[in-house]
Amino acid sequence: MKNSETIFDYISRVLLVVNQLERNGEEMEDSRVVEKILRSLDPKFDHIVVAIEESNDTETMTVDELSGKLQIHEDKIKRRNKEPIEQALQAKMNIIERKDDTNKNQGGREYGKKIVIDRSARPTLEACLVGKQHQHGFPNESISRAKASLELIHTDVCGPIDPTSLGKNIYFLLFIDDYSRKTWVSFLKQKSEVFSTFKRFKALVEKQSGYQIKAMRSD
Repeated sequence: MKNSETIFDYISRVLLVVNQLERNGEEMEDSRVVEKILRSLDPKFDHIVVAIEESNDTETMTVDELSGKLQIHEDKIKRRNKEPIEQALQAKMNIIERKDDTNKNQGGREYGKKIVIDRSARPTLEACLVGKQHQHGFPNESISRAKASLELIHTDVCGPIDPTSLGKNIYFLLFIDDYSRKTWVSFLKQKSEVFSTFKRFKALVEKQSGYQIKAMRSD
């Protein structure tokens, strides 16, 4: 699991590989998938992983149930990270208001209340405002979809995987046809095998479909 990856994105990526393996004839029970997910999570999920393993639920737990528990834990982590920023901002505002009240009462004359925001607090204020802004959802359908097979191929190399696959591979290479959404997965022992794997893939799909690959897109 990548450090910046969410639980939803990671489990979706794992299920994509599982579906490909099942299409190739390999049986993948939920308990086996659950175990592999738990063993490859980011260290920040260590507490919830220990709790799940100690409850002995891994044999009967489905992938959907595991995803729900992990997403709840992920939300708690996000809330904990957000609270210190808001508390620091509130403390800064309280200090400024107390200073203003002191200036107001000095000399026996009343001044109009004025809140002065220290410039050093501006980065925190801007970060809070950006975090609370509304974000539009992603469109349901891309406006730049391919109009024929092999017109656009998405590809990505993932790994190293821990634990390794049954064939001792630590990387896998994905190819996704933008038009049909058909997916191919190739397992690799080393990253240096990517180019030779792509050449074999290109020859295979172009011969089967009668089309030629026009464009590739990768992160």
